[in-house]
Amino acid sequence: MVKIRNLPDEIVVYIFSFLKLRERKIVSRVSRLFNHLAFADMGTVSMHVIEHLKPKESKILLKSNRKYRHLILEWTEKSSVEYFLDVLNKFGKDLVSLKLYTYKVTPNILLTLLLRTPKLKELTFEGRLDIDDCEIDDFAQQSFESLRSLEFNQSSLEPELVQLIPKLFPKLTSLDFAAAGNTELELISIYGKQLKKLSVLLDDEQFRKFSQLDCLEGIIEIDVCWPLQTNTEALNCLLQMHFVRSATFTGILDEQSFDIICSNLKHLEHLSISLYMMEAECFRKIASLNKLKKLTLQRVENDHFSLEGIQLSTVSHLFLDGISSSLEFYKYLPGFVPNVSYLKIYDYNLRDIHLCYLMKNMPRLRVLLLDYCYQLSSSGFKYLHCLTGLLELRLWSVNITERAFFRFPLCPHLRTFIIGGSARIAEKIVLSIPRKFPNLKELRIVDCPSIDDETIYTLQEMLKKCAIVKLDKLDENKEEEVTYHQHS
Repeated sequence: MVKIRNLPDEIVVYIFSFLKLRERKIVSRVSRLFNHLAFADMGTVSMHVIEHLKPKESKILLKSNRKYRHLILEWTEKSSVEYFLDVLNKFGKDLVSLKLYTYKVTPNILLTLLLRTPKLKELTFEGRLDIDDCEIDDFAQQSFESLRSLEFNQSSLEPELVQLIPKLFPKLTSLDFAAAGNTELELISIYGKQLKKLSVLLDDEQFRKFSQLDCLEGIIEIDVCWPLQTNTEALNCLLQMHFVRSATFTGILDEQSFDIICSNLKHLEHLSISLYMMEAECFRKIASLNKLKKLTLQRVENDHFSLEGIQLSTVSHLFLDGISSSLEFYKYLPGFVPNVSYLKIYDYNLRDIHLCYLMKNMPRLRVLLLDYCYQLSSSGFKYLHCLTGLLELRLWSVNITERAFFRFPLCPHLRTFIIGGSARIAEKIVLSIPRKFPNLKELRIVDCPSIDDETIYTLQEMLKKCAIVKLDKLDENKEEEVTYHQHS
């Protein structure tokens, strides 16, 4: 009989290609050979490297033959920079995105990093870009035209960066500012006509300045957050944006501002919006967006919204964030979005009767994610079996007790189940999962301190065909990231 270690590498790589990313992580721990081959055909995984690695771990990393396209570097000590330069010498030529998690980055360090990443398209700063004691002219000769996306998560940029950034990155099409001051707004104005994507957090004064910009006609994706209620003039800048496909507005809107959004952004495919202080008529305006595919509704204060007679049949993905609305809202919600296949609810006031209405009347659901729905009990899930097409269910920080879980209906069609975020999830609950969901292909148990490795082993014996993973935290980008993150 041929042993797998005697097969050609190409055959083993082909076999591994049928595995999910999380399964490949498990396989990579079997041997050095498998560690080398598990990701050999994947160029999309990312790596997270921190300082204070053990010497042995550092050597193993620098000997790796894997190729990474996404890299996160995290350090606090200046002495760590030399090691990270070695990491970039090893992996930099294939990188397309780089995130820098550190307190301060100087232009000299930045320039050294960029010279080692010739294909870089996305750059993120989680710290301060410090230009103290640096001459801007020293960097004016350098230009990195491959970079398209730049993100800053610091509070404000120094004015001198208005000169430096456009010279370093002349072809940016995406900007993301965690807090926008005068420098950030000036950069938006400089890049304005070539921008396709813009994400910005504004205070009241800066929001008024932002609304006066007249150079954003090419925007396709926009995310704007502001603290206070707007007036009609504050969103006049939207009148020039005729090609927007995705829009997120995190702020309080008045009726006239909402009219501008719905009447001008006719090509929207994704809309995320706060309904705080809005009237019931706003749903009819949303229904006029006949190309909408993804809809996120946040912060409803009015508990008397009526969806009766309103339909938005194009939406397939619906996110409800803090809706806390009346029973009437949930009663007519299935008719409002009849073709939804993906539903995520983040609402600590969601009650059993609300969930029952949804399960009985949304037969097209394929994915149901319930986060922080503290009021739910087993009664809310008694119609779970009605969702005959449901393939994935997530219960995150949902207070399902051991007794309640035993009353769950049998769901033989479910393929992926994620449970976690609660200390009340005991061993008996977890060991009941195979009886409730006998045909699972993937089971993730996340942040459950009372579940030990022995329980996981028992589960693996009960679910032979299921990939079972125990995680410390919820991973939203479950198929995108492999983490190299070990402390001494």
